[in-house]
Amino acid sequence: MGTIRRWNEYEDWIEICDRRQLAAVGNDRYTLVLNFGGPGAETPYHLYARVTAGNEQAISEVEVERTRLESAFEALEVPGMAEGMRWVHLGIIRTKRDYRRLTITVPGGLSRIDTLCLVQIPDRMLSGEVERQVRRRGLAPEPLSGVPLGGIGAGKVEFCRDGRFRNITINGNIDTPIRQSEGSFLAIRAESEGRALGRVVGSESLHGLPPFEETEYEGLYPRATWRGRDRYLPISVEIVARGTIAPRKVSDSSLPLALFSVRVSSTTHAPVKASVAFSWENLLGLGGTVADRGKPRESWDEGFYSLWEERHGNYEMPWQGAEGSGLLFDGGEKEEKRSEGQYILAMDGESCNHQCSWRPGMGNQLWADFVDRGELPVEYGDASTGEATAGAIAVSVDLAPGEVREIRFVLAWYVPHFWQAEGHGDYSHYYCNEFDSAAAVAEYGLRHFARLSVAADEVPELLQRSTLPEWLKRSLPNDAYVMSTDSWLTKDGRFAINEGASHMFGCMGTLDQKLYANHYATLFFPELDRTELLGFARAQGDNGAIQHDLGFGHLEQKKRGHGWPDLTSSMVILSLKHYQLTGDQAYIDEVYPVCVKALLEFQLGMDSDDDGIANISGVGNTFDAEKFEGTSSYIATVWLAALKSLEELAERRRDRATAERCREIFAKARTSAIAQLWNGRYFANYYDSSTQKGSPNSHISQVAGEFFARLMQLGPLYGDEYVRQALDSMLKLNYHPRLVFPTNEATPEGRMPCRTMWGWLPHTRVYLGGIPLFFDMAERGLDALRRMDEVIERVNHGNRWDLRLFYEPDTGREHWGRFYMTAAATWYIYQALVGYFLDKPKGTLGFLPNLPDSLLPFEGPIFLPDVWLWLRLDSARSTYDLRVIKSLGDGPLRIHKLLLPVSSTPPRVILNGEVVSLALEKEDAQRGSCGYRTYMELG
Repeated sequence: MGTIRRWNEYEDWIEICDRRQLAAVGNDRYTLVLNFGGPGAETPYHLYARVTAGNEQAISEVEVERTRLESAFEALEVPGMAEGMRWVHLGIIRTKRDYRRLTITVPGGLSRIDTLCLVQIPDRMLSGEVERQVRRRGLAPEPLSGVPLGGIGAGKVEFCRDGRFRNITINGNIDTPIRQSEGSFLAIRAESEGRALGRVVGSESLHGLPPFEETEYEGLYPRATWRGRDRYLPISVEIVARGTIAPRKVSDSSLPLALFSVRVSSTTHAPVKASVAFSWENLLGLGGTVADRGKPRESWDEGFYSLWEERHGNYEMPWQGAEGSGLLFDGGEKEEKRSEGQYILAMDGESCNHQCSWRPGMGNQLWADFVDRGELPVEYGDASTGEATAGAIAVSVDLAPGEVREIRFVLAWYVPHFWQAEGHGDYSHYYCNEFDSAAAVAEYGLRHFARLSVAADEVPELLQRSTLPEWLKRSLPNDAYVMSTDSWLTKDGRFAINEGASHMFGCMGTLDQKLYANHYATLFFPELDRTELLGFARAQGDNGAIQHDLGFGHLEQKKRGHGWPDLTSSMVILSLKHYQLTGDQAYIDEVYPVCVKALLEFQLGMDSDDDGIANISGVGNTFDAEKFEGTSSYIATVWLAALKSLEELAERRRDRATAERCREIFAKARTSAIAQLWNGRYFANYYDSSTQKGSPNSHISQVAGEFFARLMQLGPLYGDEYVRQALDSMLKLNYHPRLVFPTNEATPEGRMPCRTMWGWLPHTRVYLGGIPLFFDMAERGLDALRRMDEVIERVNHGNRWDLRLFYEPDTGREHWGRFYMTAAATWYIYQALVGYFLDKPKGTLGFLPNLPDSLLPFEGPIFLPDVWLWLRLDSARSTYDLRVIKSLGDGPLRIHKLLLPVSSTPPRVILNGEVVSLALEKEDAQRGSCGYRTYMELG
């Protein structure tokens, strides 16, 4: 067994500021505000200066607002340092997440320094990574993320727009991703008329291979498409990479597998010999976890994450299977079992040549030989003694003029041991139920390549065929990336989503965020949604409280109810939604008493001033970067929605006493909220009856409950006259035209109340984009969503597979909360926009479109857990033309009642080409709908 290196890391945060950002304040003093963007707990940040050689002592003094610098003033040797430049470690600043003013004294003037850098993890500086970023100033920013390829709970690799692989978690290292791999890439060679040229798949050179001149990238999770052209090459190249996400097929969707289809197309009049090489670095032995090997942390300074590197003994060897050939990557027995396993890189059917155990640090000659000869030298290097090794396979095809050929590759991994926090046993992975090796996974992938590819393409392709705006067609599939990036799916079938892999210390499930995060899972993987919700129900505290999460780095937390009242409201709302969409009677039978106790014992018990609404002090709800006192507008609105949800469940169960109690509390709470919070324009953020003081600010969440009440056809909460005014104020104040991104809290004048006020992307999408759809404000809601999408593309360079929780409202820049679980909140928006509704237990289906006239006529998919439909809606909104396009349930979905908008003209409904018989049952003016008796079988 080889040696292992272990170390701790904090959250990853890098802030680079060039000298142009420093303002002179006199006497050789210069200042700027530094963004300390890491965790909420105190953490050490390392401050560095890049100076011209000979000026290592240029900075004589450093002052930091409200804290101090622990001085170091040490010159560093940094790999890749530009000639004539040096880095100096100025010292350490210990602080919580904050913006703090830095003032430096530079006798002789600012020309002596070039750059300041704030880093939490010193290795980012010492490895040369920061230097490389500084030297790339003026070039297109490197992507921080790409489409994740990998199954639910299986880990993933991200294939990025520059052709590189990043954020690799195939070793169970969900919270400590391998940032990028120098030995993992594809390369192309083309030979025609006696001349041969080679290119790396990418936009920058690597291992001596130049990049393509022109590249395109389209990411539509779980599929990424990369295209390259070059005027000197006689071929064009298209690579389609896919994960195996197949709705309602958990076994296929949890595969540790990535599929690659490489299409080479001749663009010349002469014959071409095209060669494709795929190299992969042997990453076995690299890993990390959220816990310090079982030792409890005494302070945050001990490090958030423990990492290890154990490459010793890694080797590669040829592999031949029944479906293809390639390389086996192994590492032998590891001290750290969590990164012990095997990989297979293979191709379909074709014979290939290979190179084993090449060293990425010395790879230029190998790839020069590939360009010269069109083959990899068949060599077998020694096993690793601790250094990085990689293996590559290559294949050549002959192309006639204009011909197109496809080459298929699979990357499979099998790393069977998985746990994070110590003391809870080995969870292993769901894929270990069906497979016992990487070879078995690779054979399955090669055998079912076409079927798995079609399944992965279904959802994004249907959305692309719709008449939705292009930005929304892109956003919807991509926002589901968290299913590959953040998910756990254990061998015994337990499922949970990590709140924010690499920033939340393995916080699993996180119920307050799940209120916005779980709709994609409900629609496409209801069995997984069920198991996660049951995890919360079965861990309820004795006092009725619901947990915030299922555990940090584990899923074993029991009866540790949290004091936030929105958690109990969230549990009730999500339970009704799950029941309506799935009809899962066993689920609701188990969860109903949990909901009653949670709402009417625990949450109601937090009402300390007898106004019918729970009182909080301090943080008190999901918006835990802010503070509240007394009655919070957010708590009030989700409480009203939860009471309506529980009333609905109680009525169905003939529990009339509980239903009546819900109605009584609802009436009291609504009256109190209006009296305490309504200011004539919006619901103020909070009011404390004990001090008769409150916050007059407009909070983005003030009518959040309205969204869920309307989505589930529960009727109004406050009433349209209040909600429309509140929405108008929120759109004007919280997303004032001078703000690049919405602010969670806005003053009555439409300003950020403080520098440390952020905007929460997933929540603002629902509040500003989703709620207006239900209140005849669809154009304004869609415009707010479009503006936010532009911020992701323009300000944050298309970093949409690493969506953050925090964004800076005044700049739009992404901030804290990497890979955040609530990215998929846009799936709520889609259902609200198209306006479909299903209550499976009642046999009720509704189409109450909230589409603006600008999107009519409309056509697009209707996604339900048991059936998918294609809807065509005419410009007059009078004809609903439906076609069943996929059945996923055990039998047909039986519909006895249709809900359609109130209209002077009777609607026309067509199903699979035949007119459906409708009989008007009743109108519901409050809901703006008509109920029609009918009978339809969908499926």
